[in-house]
Amino acid sequence: MTKRLLTCAVLFLALKAAAGIEKVAPALGQTPDANFSNDIGLNIIVALQGRLDMKRKGWSVYAPARLGTALQRGDLLRLEGSSQAKVVCAGLTVSDVPRELSGVPCPATKPILIYLGDKVTVTRGYGEGVFPRVVAPRKTKLLNPRPTLSWMPVAGATGYKLIVRGQKASGQNPSWNISVPSITRLDYPEGAPPLEADTDYKLIIRAGGHQSDEEAEPGLGFALLKSDKAKEVRNAEKKIYGLGLPDAPTRLVIAYLYAAYDLNAEAIERLEGISDTLQEPVPARLLGALYMAIGLSRHAEKHYLRALEFSRKVNDEEGQALAHKELGRIYDEALGNRNAAIQHFESALNWYKKLGDQQTAGRIEGKLAQRR
Repeated sequence: MTKRLLTCAVLFLALKAAAGIEKVAPALGQTPDANFSNDIGLNIIVALQGRLDMKRKGWSVYAPARLGTALQRGDLLRLEGSSQAKVVCAGLTVSDVPRELSGVPCPATKPILIYLGDKVTVTRGYGEGVFPRVVAPRKTKLLNPRPTLSWMPVAGATGYKLIVRGQKASGQNPSWNISVPSITRLDYPEGAPPLEADTDYKLIIRAGGHQSDEEAEPGLGFALLKSDKAKEVRNAEKKIYGLGLPDAPTRLVIAYLYAAYDLNAEAIERLEGISDTLQEPVPARLLGALYMAIGLSRHAEKHYLRALEFSRKVNDEEGQALAHKELGRIYDEALGNRNAAIQHFESALNWYKKLGDQQTAGRIEGKLAQRR
């Protein structure tokens, strides 16, 4: 495999933050290649009965792991009593966590699921209803040549005009448009031409004298994933289905796979609704990371707040640290809410100190020193 994943926000996990590893957010734009070491393999807890504690490299204490927690080589695991846990390994096999103290129970192999660097860029926040804002597809690759189109509503709009513009290397510029009533989501129209390979597209929404390309954020377009990469994804997806996992863990693993190939829109589609079903922190954090990756900071805020709520309910110490840290970044860099940013950074700092993660605590202390 060659390079893949999020180039903007990453993810975005932020996928680091989403996955639960302090240096693994979905990093938009990166993809695994044959030279990557197994150290970047993403191993995911997909079944857990009872209690599983983990101690990451750099921590001084153990903390509870959760369903969906991402594990990395060097992490230590401690399964308590009659508890049971299963891990989907980076090479897409399933392993049981041993009862005794152990490392991550995955073989050294070329990873298919990978950690992405903590490179998610927080973009400026946005007001509601000022002009149409595309939600999907934006800043993404796609497998589906007929994707779902969605956008944020404009106050008072009675209808919208949708324009899909393409640009080929040959200079051709295919496009089509359609007018719709006051809705914010549309299945790709049957009569519209499907997306074509080697073409860069952009969705433009018009309403109330404004249009979505008034948004200054760069790179808001989309394109089909190249055929060789699409084949890799489809083959990996078949392997994931063949693992026989329940629906929610299957969707979560596929979302991580999609994120690694910069398939942000389709990763979000896989995750939407899982948070309501599982009430677990990891899917909500991953959604937050992915929305950060595509430049929708208000959407990211919503999901990180949900992740924080879930983490508090289940005493997920690392989850609270991660959610507070990412919320601090959102309020600081996107929404300009200095007081909220400081509060979240201080909470994150307390949790990282409790975990004994002095490296991350030091970085947060640096941020706080600049803002006080």
